[in-house]
Amino acid sequence: MRYPRRKRGYTQDMLSIREAAALVEPFFAGFPLSKYVMRHDDDIVFCPHSPQMVVGLHPVGVHRRTGELFIRTSSAAEFPDWYWNGTWELMEDAIADEESRS
Repeated sequence: MRYPRRKRGYTQDMLSIREAAALVEPFFAGFPLSKYVMRHDDDIVFCPHSPQMVVGLHPVGVHRRTGELFIRTSSAAEFPDWYWNGTWELMEDAIADEESRS
């Protein structure tokens, strides 16, 4: 699925967090859309529970330029280092920050 092109304030058609969240919403059916989000290079990763918990629903990522989705499995060994060492934010805070800059 290709998402609409971005408007002003975003680099080369990058999806906003809100737009990326709309793409991953079906994966979190019956749960809050996502509590945590991490921006890493051209990816946005959504996690429905504490990012340190590698059980339950799997984190779902979106490539901000292509709209391509990727899903991490529940095996901790399969998570890249940036998943553990990166900065997770509450989704509401990340959206507010991003929209205040546009």
